[in-house]
Amino acid sequence: MGTAPRPEADVLGSDREPRRLPTYRPFPRLPRLGQRGQLALGVLVALALVGAVATLKSSTPSASPQASIPLPVRTPPAYDRLPGRTPIPLPVHVPMSIDVVGGQLPPAPAATFDRALAAANAVLGHYCLHATEGERSVELLDGYRHVLVTAQLAGYEKIAIELWWTVGSYRWQGEGSTLRGCP
Repeated sequence: MGTAPRPEADVLGSDREPRRLPTYRPFPRLPRLGQRGQLALGVLVALALVGAVATLKSSTPSASPQASIPLPVRTPPAYDRLPGRTPIPLPVHVPMSIDVVGGQLPPAPAATFDRALAAANAVLGHYCLHATEGERSVELLDGYRHVLVTAQLAGYEKIAIELWWTVGSYRWQGEGSTLRGCP
């Protein structure tokens, strides 16, 4: 006859203890710190966080209205300061373009053929030393509210300046490399 198993015995018949697997530690064990060491470590971590926050704040662009204003384009010496020429504000890069520049022109009483031609001549006078020489053609895209002026200066490629009438003045844009290379 068989003997009944004892309640404290292992049912599977194994009397030895289960084997433990070694635990994985990605970092070596650090020695235990006392109260002073824990305080020093806490101060060090707090200083590192303050430094990180200060660095992040100084490196993020500001959300001020001036941050969204395009920067002026570097141009050759402005010839619009010569006698008989109309000075214009510094040109700026047109957003989402590679080499297109533009800007606002001085106020004008109305959008007419003469005003459109004068506006194009003011832009040419800013970039070109010999702006008064050569031929001009004016193409009306939407009356005098949207005009394309093409200038052919002596010995140089055609320069196209697009003009839009906004309340009280023309806004212009043109290809930067063509304008900057103007004779």
